[in-house]
Order: sequence, then C-alpha cells, then structure tokens
Amino acid sequence: DDVGDSAYPTKSAVSAATIASTTGSVKTNGYASAGDGGGAVYLRAASEPAHEGKIQSADGAWWELIAENNEANCKCFGAVGDWSYISNTGTDDTAAIIDAYEYAVAKRLPFVYLPANRYKITSTIYCNSMSVRFRGDGADFSIDTNVAHVRDNSRTAIVFDPSATAAKMFSFG
Repeated sequence: DDVGDSAYPTKSAVSAATIASTTGSVKTNGYASAGDGGGAVYLRAASEPAHEGKIQSADGAWWELIAENNEANCKCFGAVGDWSYISNTGTDDTAAIIDAYEYAVAKRLPFVYLPANRYKITSTIYCNSMSVRFRGDGADFSIDTNVAHVRDNSRTAIVFDPSATAAKMFSFG
C-alpha cells in the first residue's frame, strides 16, 4: 500500500477527492482550513466507522481518524475555539466537542483534548463514560458524574488557560 503520501488541505478536500485504491492513508492539514489545528491522519477503512471520526472520499472509500497522542482532539471534529465573552460572538463548538467525546469512547481513548482557547457550549454535554477525561493545554479536569459541568446557557464556555493548573468554567448569564 501507498501509505501516507496523500496530503490534502482540509477534510472537505478529502471528501471531494477520488483516491487511488492503493492508498492506505491520507493526511489533512486542517479541518476547515489548513493550519486550523484540525489536521489529522486517516486510515482507509473496510466499512463506514461507527463514530464521527471519519471521512468518505468521492470514490466511496471510508477513512478513519487515527488518534494522535492517545486522545481525541476536538479541532479534528470542527471545534474552532473562537468564542468571546466580551462580544458574545463565536462558533458554537458543542457538536464538535460531543463528537470528539463519542469518538474517544468508541476508540477507548482516555482523553478529549481541547487546545488552549475559548469554546462556546450551548447545551449540556452528557458523559456516560467515566474513563474519558477532558484535557486542555496547562489544565486537566475529570468528569466526576455522568453529566459534564456545562450548563444549558448560550453564554457558557470552557476556558483553558495555559498558565493555569486547572480548567476554568465561566458563566455569563
């Protein structure tokens, strides 16, 4: 197999591509745009993976996300982390964080990784696996109950501060 020699700028570029059947893996340089932190390696899968860490290329082939550092990076699922509590603007990252969590559960990974930034969460994230923890740059917190400590509040965010020793959650509303 031709492994790892097919690079694409984004996940959507892989979706639009017809990829040689001898290619065993593809690499993206970003999720929505190259360099956005969502770049990843995907291996050719025999069938559609049962989680959101996947891409189907234009030729019908399925590609499964390979976790880097034994964790699910929320940026590989489309999280942007651009929320501003000052202007109350930014991308809703709820679905991407949920998808990363469900991928971590499916692949039995110990962590969901949220790189340092502010992530807008607009609904409760229910966590039914006590073995998956959320980790951020300079911060680490565990889910101690079956419900993540994220309230139903469009002005709630999980904030990871690289200089902090614990995750901080701020609610403005």
